[in-house]
Amino acid sequence: MKRIGFQRCFTRILPFMLICMVITAAPVRAENISSIVAADLNNDGRDDLVAVSKSGYVMYTTDLETWQQIGTSMFSHVVCGDFNADNRTDLAGITTGQYIMYCLQADAGTFGTWTQSGDNKFTSLISIDLSGTGAAKNIVGINSNNYALYAEDIAGDAGWKKSGSNRFLSLTAADLDAGGSKNDLVVINMNRYAVYTTDIDGAWTKSGSNRFLQIESIHLADSGQTAEQSLAGINLNQYVVFTDDVTGNWTKTGSNKFERVAACDFDGNGAQDDLAGINLNQYVLYTENLTGTWSRIGNERFTSLVCGDFDGDGARDDLAGVNINEHVMYTVHTTGFGTWTKVE
Repeated sequence: MKRIGFQRCFTRILPFMLICMVITAAPVRAENISSIVAADLNNDGRDDLVAVSKSGYVMYTTDLETWQQIGTSMFSHVVCGDFNADNRTDLAGITTGQYIMYCLQADAGTFGTWTQSGDNKFTSLISIDLSGTGAAKNIVGINSNNYALYAEDIAGDAGWKKSGSNRFLSLTAADLDAGGSKNDLVVINMNRYAVYTTDIDGAWTKSGSNRFLQIESIHLADSGQTAEQSLAGINLNQYVVFTDDVTGNWTKTGSNKFERVAACDFDGNGAQDDLAGINLNQYVLYTENLTGTWSRIGNERFTSLVCGDFDGDGARDDLAGVNINEHVMYTVHTTGFGTWTKVE
């Protein structure tokens, strides 16, 4: 197993801010991972991975071989975005104390400090492009009272604003109005119905009568869509359903039951209109047509899954996940799909 230096933090607390100075220290091992995120951290045209360990530490890899740890702040999960609009991927996350902290890239593939954003407490978080600039520089979260709050700047200097009076369980960003950026929201409310808005300060509309465990935005290019205007999700019966009409006409895709689902681009048409998922036996299945023909990918079993472009071919047709032994593994669609490689 490969080991690399990790980073120890000396901290000092100011009002609404915790700053973490980074130095090189002892090696760490990328084991006991709870979740991962795929994004291009060093602008080389290939997706990289960010992981959160079960202990709460955040680490990342830009070569799918070695890991670097970012500080000693502890998190429940992280998201990626371009929070200062400098064309570099930054990180934000919810700490184990439920506060939001963010970390900007000082250089391509190099992170330095974690800074706290306000004093609200959150249970869920996504990055989103509220300004329509093409950069996901904003964050929306569900606070500890289940209300959706959003900040127009990552530091929260302009304050956190409440989006209506509804209460929610989870959030997904989409481009429902085909406006050119993912600045619309689809959420699962407290009754597990899907509701959506194209104006974060406006009204929320219910999407059909299905009730959901998970919702993802998808781009159905074959239906003439130009953006992620459609939705796929896992309903309460654990079947995958999808709609190309957000107002609520949902279609079941096959008879398999799933725990998680992710939007991918296996057919290379430039649109994330295919799906991969973890079934109830924890195997990974995928479909390229949404009609219900699912195929198994290898014999590994997983608890979480993301799609990415790890070989730089321009399509998010590769997969990475956390297996049942809490190790990160990935497989490349064009070379031995289903052969899973462990990221040490």
